[in-house]
Amino acid sequence: MTSIEEMPKSGYLMLSVYFNGYQDNFQNDTRRKMGNVIPNQIKKIKNIKLEPVDFSLIRGVIEIKGVRGGTRARGAQQLYRYEAPDLTQLKEMCDKLANQCKAEKTMWKRFDVYFVDKIWGI
Repeated sequence: MTSIEEMPKSGYLMLSVYFNGYQDNFQNDTRRKMGNVIPNQIKKIKNIKLEPVDFSLIRGVIEIKGVRGGTRARGAQQLYRYEAPDLTQLKEMCDKLANQCKAEKTMWKRFDVYFVDKIWGI
């Protein structure tokens, strides 16, 4: 695990959440929360930039009688580009991100935040 002290001041974060059960609105509400609400809350921290880059659902194969190979969304992932001027504000951003996720107990049973290091690509 990478500690906050070892993270660069700019780069990519991946937020993964796993749904607490299954309801039709979880997917869309999560997309809105991850793409709009969370970045807007974090932008309130002075000089912090958090920009949503890509959203995807985490899907899993389920067994339904009479249906072969059905899938269901089990969670979602959001990739963010971030920039923080110093370590204190980077830690504040990570704490605020965790608090936003903990507040969604009814919709999300678990969340993980990853520091993503780009190795190859345009």
